[in-house]
Amino acid sequence: MMFILITLVMLPNSIKCEETTPVPVLSVVKHVSKTIVAVGENITVTVEIINTSNKTAYNVTLIEPRYPEWAFKVYGEPNASWRVLEPDQRVYNVYTLQILTASLEEISLGYAYVIWYDENGTRYDGRSEEIVIRVVPTRAEKIRASLFISRAVLFGIPLFVALGIALVVGELIVYWKWRKYERERKRRKRR
Repeated sequence: MMFILITLVMLPNSIKCEETTPVPVLSVVKHVSKTIVAVGENITVTVEIINTSNKTAYNVTLIEPRYPEWAFKVYGEPNASWRVLEPDQRVYNVYTLQILTASLEEISLGYAYVIWYDENGTRYDGRSEEIVIRVVPTRAEKIRASLFISRAVLFGIPLFVALGIALVVGELIVYWKWRKYERERKRRKRR
């Protein structure tokens, strides 16, 4: 048996509630064309921004994460801006990412971050949900890995050791590329 309790609160006439001023409210949604991709494949990223309020938003700016050059090639412009977003208006920003490297783990494409202002110059911000993709190795990479493992076994290295070496070497290569990217990014910031 379920009971529902309803409470009614009456405010006396002497208490006055201040009316709040409506503000522009934006909804930010980030989509990808597919979440499982192979090295060399392209995915289309679409960011949709909707003014869900009855107030106009001004100087709307979309800021996407900076994708590492060793992992992605970007076609199009991830960042965008619009002077005005009227109530119920939708805008889209579409660009393409080409996957340059494989990972055994999932890769985050981050959040779509948006900044906007109301007519009084008050700043607001919001972001989309995080997008995560999984990159699978290509057939050629699988063949290379299996050749490495079969050669290792032929030379008398146990299978589990060969698998361990293959995983460690693969992770070291990804880490080395990431470190190189981070050093380059820090060098650019100093300039």
